[in-house]
Amino acid sequence: MKELPSEKSIQKMWNYAEKYAEKSGTHLHPIRDVTEGVVLGLADNIDNYGRPICPCNFYPEKDEDGNWPESLYLPREEEAKRRDWIC
Repeated sequence: MKELPSEKSIQKMWNYAEKYAEKSGTHLHPIRDVTEGVVLGLADNIDNYGRPICPCNFYPEKDEDGNWPESLYLPREEEAKRRDWIC
């Protein structure tokens, strides 16, 4: 069984999700397990990759120099479009 993300990262993502929903006038998924899955995925990515990147995507391992592949970073225009997306 996979280890859970750190409690610090989990709490950070719950706080973010709740504040984002409140500020944007949206709602979290009515089935708490669905929201929890996304929150845990984001928290896990904070612990593993250093930032809350979308848990719906696959992210390759760092290279031998410890760098992320170029494809992990989106062009600015694409990143701006995706900011409006909500998992």
